[in-house]
Amino acid sequence: MVKGRLYAACSNRHDIPHWNNVAPNQPHHAGGVCVSDDYGSTWKVLGKGLPALPCTSLAIDPKTSGANLTMYCTMYEGGVFKSVDAGATWTKKCDGLGNPGNLHAFMVRIHPKTGDLFCSITAQREGQRDFPVAGGLWKSTDGGEHWNDLTHDLALKWPTGFALDPRNTDNLYIAAATFPGPVQQGGVYATHDGGNNWKHILTDADLAKSGGQSYSHGMFVTLHPDNPDWVYHSSGSHGLWLSKNAGQSFQRIDAIPFQAIDRITFDPKDHNIMYVTTFGGGVWRGPATP
Repeated sequence: MVKGRLYAACSNRHDIPHWNNVAPNQPHHAGGVCVSDDYGSTWKVLGKGLPALPCTSLAIDPKTSGANLTMYCTMYEGGVFKSVDAGATWTKKCDGLGNPGNLHAFMVRIHPKTGDLFCSITAQREGQRDFPVAGGLWKSTDGGEHWNDLTHDLALKWPTGFALDPRNTDNLYIAAATFPGPVQQGGVYATHDGGNNWKHILTDADLAKSGGQSYSHGMFVTLHPDNPDWVYHSSGSHGLWLSKNAGQSFQRIDAIPFQAIDRITFDPKDHNIMYVTTFGGGVWRGPATP
């Protein structure tokens, strides 16, 4: 750890993975990884080898440091890239990642216990309403050299954020949005055997009971840092939801009077406090439980 150093995944394409920005990239869409050594006062582009594509997430291997710091980033339509020299150079690591025609890499995360790598591929929208190629969640056990599709049988057309249980790499959650058509895939899915079997633990119908649209645009799923059985779901159409029993049941957090919720994060000094970002309603601060 270097005092004052911050890293950022940067993109000039906004609102990923919302509806308008799961279509193909345009020529001017670009981004990269940036670094600051003065707590964010100034920034510079980090490294060589990344394509001119939006960068949507960044993960740092906590078991590495110094000149050998290992980093991973997702490039939208480019897949996962890896650096083993603190971001100086990057190499593409996509063997087995994604389905042909969709490499909208969205999130990359490292499991804190095993070091396994996970990457989600979100939607690829063609035209106004067609989602021809499924995304999903992939796993690598060898630092990104090879990837395995964990959600093949779900055929999720518009998956979004995912969460890892820090206690057990077999406990995974992924959020999804419903695309136009007869099949509703929105809400949250869970597996407790590493992806062999998945259950749709929060559905469009469940969310619609709170009012609003009959379909859900699920954006993220997040676990509480001290209580991983507390599962939060942020929906772009039905607000913020919480389960305190690993997804067996959910309740809506009505204290936030806004339906389009993006991400939540927890105060690093007090995990009883969380911050909630919204899609057009600003940032909210409040208790981690109703």
